[in-house]
Amino acid sequence: KILGSEEIKNILFVMTNKECTLIRLIEELELRGELILSYKEIDFEFNKNCAKNDITINPEILQSILFIFEEILNNISKHSLASKVVIDLQYKQSRLLISIADNGSGFDFSLNKSKSHSYGLQIIEEISKNNHIGVSFSSKSGKGTKVKINAKI
Repeated sequence: KILGSEEIKNILFVMTNKECTLIRLIEELELRGELILSYKEIDFEFNKNCAKNDITINPEILQSILFIFEEILNNISKHSLASKVVIDLQYKQSRLLISIADNGSGFDFSLNKSKSHSYGLQIIEEISKNNHIGVSFSSKSGKGTKVKINAKI
C-alpha cells in the first residue's frame, strides 16, 4: 500500500512527538482545523475544557485521533456546504471527548458509508474499531452533522 500525504504527515507528527502531551495534541488539532476549514472559508470555533493537559498520549491512539479528526474535517470542507463548524474538546476520567458540529447539508451515514467511493467513512470506522475509539455520527438532511469522538488516553 502506498501512503497518502495525510498519513505521512500524521506519522511524522507522531515520530517527532513520541512523548506527545494532551496540550500538544490540542494545539495540533486546532491548527489542522484552522488550515482545513479556513481554506474553504468556513467559520470555525474551537472550545477546549482540559484542565489536566500534561498527560502523555499513546502514539497509536495519537495517530488514530489525528487521522479521524482530519478526515471528518476534510469531509465537512468537501461535501457539507457548511458555513460554520464548532469543535468542543473535553478531557474527563482519562478520556478525550471531541464533538464536531457543522451547519451543513447533512447526510445519511449508513447510506454514504456503503458507497463504493466512500473510503474515508469506512476507514474511520475501521481505525476507531481497531483502537477502541468511539465515533458516532448524528445527521439529518438539511440540518447539519454532529460527530462525537471518545478516546481513552
